Amino acid sequence: MVAIRKSWCIVALSALFACSTGTPYAQVAAQLPTLPPGYGRIMVYMTTNTEAPTFHPDIAIDGREIGKIETGTFFHVEMPAGAHQVGVKTDEHLAGFGNQGATQPVEIEVASGTTSYVQVGVLVTIGMVKVVLSPETAADAQRDLSNLYQVAPVPQ
Repeated sequence: MVAIRKSWCIVALSALFACSTGTPYAQVAAQLPTLPPGYGRIMVYMTTNTEAPTFHPDIAIDGREIGKIETGTFFHVEMPAGAHQVGVKTDEHLAGFGNQGATQPVEIEVASGTTSYVQVGVLVTIGMVKVVLSPETAADAQRDLSNLYQVAPVPQ
């Protein structure tokens, strides 16, 4: 009886952990739908955040909040082909860090039928946390994404 309870607890904890981390990138990539004509995909991801592990920046595309990004996660959105600005919403409640420095948005060119990638990084200086956004090549992004899990963006 004790062995059954221990096994059940391990299964329950494993399921809880799996739910909290999201779906692995390889599984998501294999199931991504074909993009509609005139649309591309923007994939936003964060590999590490050792400087401020509890800070989860709010990502915006073209000024509209898309979602929070956490260490080890990614999300994607489908956007019309063309230039788009990926930025970060400032969080005024950063008492633990001081202030959030202004993040320079990056402009991403999204081509029809393709995916563009933006990596999110976090830097901490005295009294300030700053988010850094970096456009990435498909090869570098694929390498980085292979160990990450999907989080859901804000419904559009």
